[in-house]
Amino acid sequence: MIVIRPFCQGEDQKALDFLLPREERAIGLAATLTPDSPLRKTVVCASCLEEGSSVMGLLVLLANGILFHLCDLKDSPQIRYSLQTWLTGKTVRCIIGEASFSQVLQACLPAPLRVVDYELMTVCTARQANPVSQGIHIRLCDEKDAQSLLDLQEGYEREEVIPPGEAYHRTACLAALSLTLSRQIVLAAFSSSVAIAKAGTNARGFNWDQIGGVYTDPKWRRKGLSEALIRGLVFDRLHAGRKVALFVKPENHAARSLYTKIGFSPVSPFRIVYY
Repeated sequence: MIVIRPFCQGEDQKALDFLLPREERAIGLAATLTPDSPLRKTVVCASCLEEGSSVMGLLVLLANGILFHLCDLKDSPQIRYSLQTWLTGKTVRCIIGEASFSQVLQACLPAPLRVVDYELMTVCTARQANPVSQGIHIRLCDEKDAQSLLDLQEGYEREEVIPPGEAYHRTACLAALSLTLSRQIVLAAFSSSVAIAKAGTNARGFNWDQIGGVYTDPKWRRKGLSEALIRGLVFDRLHAGRKVALFVKPENHAARSLYTKIGFSPVSPFRIVYY
């Protein structure tokens, strides 16, 4: 018998006992539950999937319609019935998690607007990056750098995030970037005072940090900047006692090759479903 029950954020030991050994598979979900996370206030529903007395999965729905999941259950008529009942009356705009269970949730909802597949990769060793070209310097950024990084963020969103034909809103992008810079660890490479490449964390859980938003100005590509930034982030995070993961699209062979060179290894397929 599968039961879906609410749990208290960060306080339900059975839920945490299920999450923590599997956290690399759901860093975004974990980031909504950490005690100091500003995302905790946006959680509208957090639930455990239980089979017997064992927690077998977690569902966390945010106010903006993002549904994070982590589940070890296989697809079945019973799990679909339980999920469909749980989803009744809830607004889901995006499903984020491992591909296998994203597909189960996807089958319980209307046809999506878009599906994007990724591969989860993790790394356990790090070495400091080689020096970059003379005249280029890398430093940690904060909210004061939002305007300087805006063109890079726009390039990243247009190439990696926004579907063809969908409008780009620069003001909203700036606001979101400022928020990211206040909450995450972001490194950028500068030529004089011009930002030419960036990389940072985009989710920080209990023990794991997730890297994302990696982007280099097209005029500065193939100069080792992304490698230097990611190596710098990985080195910093691992030496801070954290663990590190990231996602890559399967068809992005250049990025996958770079991440493998740095020391990342594939873990599992991942899927984001947009409604």
